[in-house]
Amino acid sequence: MGRDSRGNHCYLYRGGHHHDAKAEAGDGLEQGTAHGSQAQQEHLHKKRSSLSAGILCPGRPHKGYCRPDHDKLQNKMLLLQDGRGVAIMVIMNKTGGRYGMITQQRLEELVNECAFATKQGRVASYIPKLAEADPQQLGVYWMDLAGHGMGAGEWEKRVTVQSIVKVAIFLQALADCPLDELTRRISLNATAETFNSIVDLEVKNHHRPLNPYINSGAIASLYMVSGGPEGRFQRVMELLRKLTANNALSIDEQVYVSEKQTGHRNRAIAYFMKSTQIIDGDVEQLLDEYFRLCSVKVNCRDLAVMAATLANGGKNPVTGLCCAQKSFCKTAMAVMVSCGMYGQSGEFLVRTGMPAKSGVGGGIMSAIPSKGGLGVVGPALNETGNSAGGIELLSRLSDEMDLSIL
Repeated sequence: MGRDSRGNHCYLYRGGHHHDAKAEAGDGLEQGTAHGSQAQQEHLHKKRSSLSAGILCPGRPHKGYCRPDHDKLQNKMLLLQDGRGVAIMVIMNKTGGRYGMITQQRLEELVNECAFATKQGRVASYIPKLAEADPQQLGVYWMDLAGHGMGAGEWEKRVTVQSIVKVAIFLQALADCPLDELTRRISLNATAETFNSIVDLEVKNHHRPLNPYINSGAIASLYMVSGGPEGRFQRVMELLRKLTANNALSIDEQVYVSEKQTGHRNRAIAYFMKSTQIIDGDVEQLLDEYFRLCSVKVNCRDLAVMAATLANGGKNPVTGLCCAQKSFCKTAMAVMVSCGMYGQSGEFLVRTGMPAKSGVGGGIMSAIPSKGGLGVVGPALNETGNSAGGIELLSRLSDEMDLSIL
């Protein structure tokens, strides 16, 4: 165990075991931290040539590099690459708090260990195109608040975002109207009903949607976004691209058409809300925008970056851009805790202790404040409409990386 230039304890985790990094690397370790100069980092590299971990290398994934403002983070982390996979150097603060001890190899092992859970679910079939998904697909990506990430399994394979986009819609609605005005139309309470239920609208809560993460609440939230029919969709898409640091996000046109042709339940929900004056205007136009947003293609990395941006108070750790106000992110994550996993939200919180939002495409994003974000994809869903493999994977990652906020 060594110390960095500010006196914080520093452990090097390599291959799943911790080593006395100072003893191995020499006195230069104290200079080769986020706070050292380039010359000091070069000095460290020379001093630790016997280490299998590579040189601190800015701008490349899975290399030990900290941005200039890295020391402002509550929890500090460096990534190093050794011969067996990516390891994490955890820089402990003076209170002794630490997290994030996982290697690339272990991440891959966890995906394989959780593969059994995919056999316990089924892909969504109420949208015909979603029924073509691979039920055995499972992948994960972790993004920390310094912009470092690692993925395992089929993390690059894309699915449609589906209900996870409701977080972006809600964030944009929060930016466009005061919270008290928004909550006159949409509550922030949990529901035991399914995400596409009409029952709660009819008999509860003065006909208001119970929260923005069920279909009725998301449609009402989209209605509250400024710009009208010409601008709502574009504004949410622009926000989604900023949140994910991916300007290439696009629509799966086949899924969009499939949703539009079979979205009769959503039409019933929207027209009922128009009858109770929750929304107004052209319902079909509003639904068309909603179907398009649900059909955006994402992978695990996109979801992890979006989650990490929320966890970072609205500042994207990859681009450095401020995408949303910190207070809006807190509100969005608070609702994720109670409502993000539909009827399984309470059970999921007990198992993982993490705010999360799921979608019937099989994706789940989980934002861990002051730590980072996780994105998982596993199209096989359990009876509540959440990824069966994804929940198992997130539960184990929470335990191994100590990610619970509770």
